[in-house]
Amino acid sequence: MRQQATGTDVFTAMVGLVARSRRRYGGYIIHVGIVLVFLGFAGEGFKREEQVLLKPGGQIAIGEFTVRHDALRVTDDGQKQMITAQLGVLRNGKAAGTLEPAKFFYRKHEEQPTTEVAIRRGVGEDLYVVLAGYDVATQSVTLQVFINPLVSWIWMGFGVLAFGTMIALLPERAFGFAAAKIPAAAATTGTVLLLALLLGAPLRAAPAADEVPMPGGHTEGASEAYMVPKTPFERELQHEIICMCGTCGRRRIGECTCSLAASMRAEVAKLVAEGKSRDEVYEYFMAKYNSEEPLAAPIDKGFNRLAWALPYVVGSMGAIGAVVLARRWSHKPGQAGPDGASTESATGTGDAAAAARDSQLEERLADELRDLD
Repeated sequence: MRQQATGTDVFTAMVGLVARSRRRYGGYIIHVGIVLVFLGFAGEGFKREEQVLLKPGGQIAIGEFTVRHDALRVTDDGQKQMITAQLGVLRNGKAAGTLEPAKFFYRKHEEQPTTEVAIRRGVGEDLYVVLAGYDVATQSVTLQVFINPLVSWIWMGFGVLAFGTMIALLPERAFGFAAAKIPAAAATTGTVLLLALLLGAPLRAAPAADEVPMPGGHTEGASEAYMVPKTPFERELQHEIICMCGTCGRRRIGECTCSLAASMRAEVAKLVAEGKSRDEVYEYFMAKYNSEEPLAAPIDKGFNRLAWALPYVVGSMGAIGAVVLARRWSHKPGQAGPDGASTESATGTGDAAAAARDSQLEERLADELRDLD
């Protein structure tokens, strides 16, 4: 009906309808954005991760994707040396593009290469591939492959939130064009231009898959040999021991790719091969570094267990003390005291004394009245 009344196209008529209740429709859009954001965060619970050593032609399957190692390329652009893995990506058996994770060694900073993460973005899930290690002689690579579901929904949710907020806050005159009766051809042209502006900016801003830097800008030392865990127990230990290089922000040795982390992974592999238990591996690293600092979590025994339980014990004692004080302060005469004795006898004695005083006052008043007579 509004389209017929104003003589505009559908889009312009909808804008005019929203202009009449900007805050209400803006609130609806904001709530949709919040739902999208929370759905995106919920996808973190379905994240998958694999770590594998591949030779040329080798491949790994994770979820719907298959990542195939094609070649390892070494190039130099004058400012840095680039070690790049060329990977083919298949999705459900069909070609889905290529990825090129890499390590860049900048001049005068060769000991701190940067890790370039390759990302294949999608509406439902994103595929991340990290070049964790490599061997130029054999062309083999160690890859960390991640599938992060619904990450794009978080960004879409924030975009919808911003759009809804803009609608709710725009002044009424901003929607004046929708209230006017304009030719349909002009309205259609305006609609096309507006959609081109809205869709063009995200397309220009989207980075290439192999240009996305590693989150946090983490720099790592050179490491060509990345030891892949041979057993689930070894993998767990790699995520329970902290790298002691001091520059990686206390990352697990299974995640850090510096030279010290590589040597610590080799030590873990050796201890596991010797049949050492988890506690024995912990004791080895604690003895080596003279503290529990290499452990991602403190050992649950002795003083550590006491320190963990102490706040709960103190809190419980405080709560019990508060209850006791509250009961004592709320105690009323005539009720049972803390020792269980009744206070009625003391109350009765006080009443008898008050009655005696009243009787004496009445007798004195009667005497004074007789004297007046």
